[in-house]
Amino acid sequence: ADNFTPWLADNLDQLGDELGMELELVGREAAVGSFKLDILAHETGRNAVVAIENQVESTDHTHLGQLLTYAAGSKADIVIWVTADFRDEHRAALDWLNQRTEDSLEFYGVEIGAVKIGGSGPAPLFRLAAFPNSWSKRVPSSIQPTSEKGEQYRTYWEPLLERLNREDGWSVRTDNTTSWFSAGSGISEVWRNMSFYVRRGEGAVELSLQGPNKEWNKSFFDLLRESRGDIEAELGTQLRWERLDDNITSRVGLRRDGSIDSGPAELDDIRAWMFDNVVKFKQVFRPYLREVRERLPQP
Repeated sequence: ADNFTPWLADNLDQLGDELGMELELVGREAAVGSFKLDILAHETGRNAVVAIENQVESTDHTHLGQLLTYAAGSKADIVIWVTADFRDEHRAALDWLNQRTEDSLEFYGVEIGAVKIGGSGPAPLFRLAAFPNSWSKRVPSSIQPTSEKGEQYRTYWEPLLERLNREDGWSVRTDNTTSWFSAGSGISEVWRNMSFYVRRGEGAVELSLQGPNKEWNKSFFDLLRESRGDIEAELGTQLRWERLDDNITSRVGLRRDGSIDSGPAELDDIRAWMFDNVVKFKQVFRPYLREVRERLPQP
């Protein structure tokens, strides 16, 4: 309460970057009845209430109960539990909540560590431990985005998603107000993501390996990478292969300079780039994904 909570409150942008959210601090030690929520925040893209409970030790039942109490009391749309280490039982509890609750409620488990490179000081490293299936839950129409940033994203995504619905057989809502969007790949544990990396000013098209088991994801990634040469030859470009050993997920994809604050012409160019590549990813990766899926046991 004296140091970790204040530090996290001052660095919500780094947590948000890992989650693909734009988090804005509302209050620290926010009152929830007679209790106090560590951090109350606002996700500006979706005008959503965010409840954050944090601890610097392994997860425990006490904090799980607090998390649910504070989430209910604050009427949270997004619930984030940040901890140094997630026990399997508590990760499973968040997975169960994500499966059983309505689409308007999202639960995230995030581990925090530190990394030091050379003579540099330690830097924070966030790792996702639990998240909604494909990160694709959407807030209901009753939560209307009112922020300028949310409207920017809506304006950006609408023509791109309409084109994908029309030309590539998608069937998705087009009123997305977040910095990312996910769609299936034909393999249930792998998703195609289009996103803006907000802090780094990059646009991305990536495959995200999001099976329920970390070891399974890493095995899937390693088998897929065996075909790297053939995949990149078919795509006609080199890819970023990110195993992310400390994260439950792994990813492979492309990035380019791009910000939601770019001018209209640049945003049109980014849309065209995302459309071309997300379609190519579907065409090129599908047989390789199916081959790897057949070689691995069920996760």
